[in-house]
Amino acid sequence: MEELVGVSMKLTARNATRIIKRISRMLITRGAAMDPYCRHALGDCLELYADAKGELNDAAKDVFEYRDCFKANVEVSAAMDSASTCEDGFRERRYRGDHPLAVENEVFFRLTAVLLAFINMLHYN
Repeated sequence: MEELVGVSMKLTARNATRIIKRISRMLITRGAAMDPYCRHALGDCLELYADAKGELNDAAKDVFEYRDCFKANVEVSAAMDSASTCEDGFRERRYRGDHPLAVENEVFFRLTAVLLAFINMLHYN
């Protein structure tokens, strides 16, 4: 079970890193020509995913160094909220059309859900 948590943790953290790189690339290459609402929402999402990556790193320490699955669960849940909060940012700004992170937010949310399930299994095993 511990190996599943480790693999899932790495996969989720790498996904967060990819999303951060993608947002940064979009802001650099298309920032000036981009809809201002979209640009602002992407900036918020960039911060959210940077925080999520830190939370995932902390969760890994909690699971593997301190054996604290409860604290890891809290941190992964906080990381999971990044995807939902990013989605909300586009909706609140009434961004018209498909926003550029819809798929990434959904994938990240699902990866964190799987990770939470594995952490809970490890805790109760």
